[in-house]
Amino acid sequence: MKINLLLFILSFSPFFNLNVKSQEIKGRSNPQSLNISKIKDGKLPHLVIEDFLFTDNDLNKRLDANESAVITFNVINKGEGRARNLKLEVEPTSKTKGVDLVFTDYIGGLNAGESKEITILVSSNMNLETGLMKMNILLTEANGFDSDLINLSFRTLEFLSPNLEIVDFIFSSSSGKIIIGEICDLEFVIQNTGQGIAENISINMKIPNNAGFVEDSKFTITQLSPGGEKTFNSRFYTTKKFNSSVLNITAEIEEKYKKYSHNKVMSLVLGQEISNVITQNVVSLSPNQSVDITRYSLSSLIDKNIPVNRKKSKRFALVIGNEDYSSHQMDLKSEQNVDYAVNDARIFKEYALKSMGVIEENLIFIQNATSGVMSKEIKRIIALTKLEGPNAELIIYYAGHGFPDETSHVPYLIPVDVSGSDLSRAINLQDLYLDLGDLEAKVTVFLDACFTGGGRESGLMASRGIKVKAKQGTLNGNLVVFSASSGDQSSLPFEAEKHGIFTYYLLKAIQDAKGDISYGDLFDAIKLEVNRTSIRNQGMEQTPQVNTSKSVNDSWKTWKL
Repeated sequence: MKINLLLFILSFSPFFNLNVKSQEIKGRSNPQSLNISKIKDGKLPHLVIEDFLFTDNDLNKRLDANESAVITFNVINKGEGRARNLKLEVEPTSKTKGVDLVFTDYIGGLNAGESKEITILVSSNMNLETGLMKMNILLTEANGFDSDLINLSFRTLEFLSPNLEIVDFIFSSSSGKIIIGEICDLEFVIQNTGQGIAENISINMKIPNNAGFVEDSKFTITQLSPGGEKTFNSRFYTTKKFNSSVLNITAEIEEKYKKYSHNKVMSLVLGQEISNVITQNVVSLSPNQSVDITRYSLSSLIDKNIPVNRKKSKRFALVIGNEDYSSHQMDLKSEQNVDYAVNDARIFKEYALKSMGVIEENLIFIQNATSGVMSKEIKRIIALTKLEGPNAELIIYYAGHGFPDETSHVPYLIPVDVSGSDLSRAINLQDLYLDLGDLEAKVTVFLDACFTGGGRESGLMASRGIKVKAKQGTLNGNLVVFSASSGDQSSLPFEAEKHGIFTYYLLKAIQDAKGDISYGDLFDAIKLEVNRTSIRNQGMEQTPQVNTSKSVNDSWKTWKL
């Protein structure tokens, strides 16, 4: 018997699976005796099946557990005589559990040239097995003029469970701490780390008494595919009656089956400085890892697994992150803020305390600092370092805007309340270098800023409309300065990592070396990567530089963090 070409191809292509309802299905019936009176004119029917189609819910041409599908095809009478009493017969030729079929077996008659669409409804349940289901489909005709026998095979996939978890969360506030009576933010990510699709997801946030949510504390998601994630932000506050030192916020999670999700308690000590990331990495326990799932993170890899080294009692650090300029100046716009500068400073502070060995009382950390605060803290850290004499070490880190004087080209560090149009209260960088050069201590300065008037994106350049190449200046004492860029280049953000490009590769080099790295190796590690990333991501060059005083010109490369 010849088989239609389309159906012949389908029968050898395992592109979807099917299981048959556990009911007795009759095989092919014997054809009835020919009714000679009906065909004596020599006009015979000829049944052809065309336009065979399998459509499942997710359109992946496979029947998954708890999924529905429809099989449709057209039967056409291409003969000259009428086809009588057509019946649809479906016979499974392999054994697979977990599928129901619904179809009408009696089709009726079909005149010459007529066609009719045949539909078979398919559904599966939790008992579906993974495999290949084979079945025969046949249309019988009363006088034996049956259709060609169709051998059909479909792929099936057993039930794969989802696995919903909070994989990362961050507490944040404008002050850098969770303070009683202040509105704070909790950003968290829910991800499906299982191999099945998660549906009808609800998240109900719970907070202790004497604390509350500013906005809606309930969230919903229609569906999350394996590996899919969604980020939410929940604003909350604590009242003065809140008397616990630890704040616990719980996310209660449910999905369609009410069994493949995990509640999460997110905790924070009140008053503790927030390093911008408190991360929970989850190991998926899902079987049958057919989907490669990368767990989502709200923060950069350098924000985690910070190496810890021994403390150095005579090492000091001043860490400054100036990001929010627009809130302090009427003539600046939000795009002239320094993206991620506070995050840069917060994470650098963690490296200073853990990797560089600075003890807590020897570290000064300020964010969004005004002119008065910056001047005060610079003087304080210099005074503290000076007391320890030649055995002391000082590390200064600054992320924020730099700006050059238009006439003298002298570079300035810009507090958040100082604009490019009036540098009288800015921090003169050459004067700062003179003060640092007077110290007997070893001094290292890291500047994730540029001094051309352009910064992360537009910078302060818009306030004057020109770029100026800043004067390099001469360094004295035991001073080494790492700068994020050179010449008339800008210091750019690394959007994917939520850091400045320079800071990211600076800290990554320290992380990779577990904190044991010389200044020469450190500079070699960051110079190429910073420039490569800035060109690749921004289409602009950014080449870090090192400037040193003459007294350490030959030895600075051997210095170690």
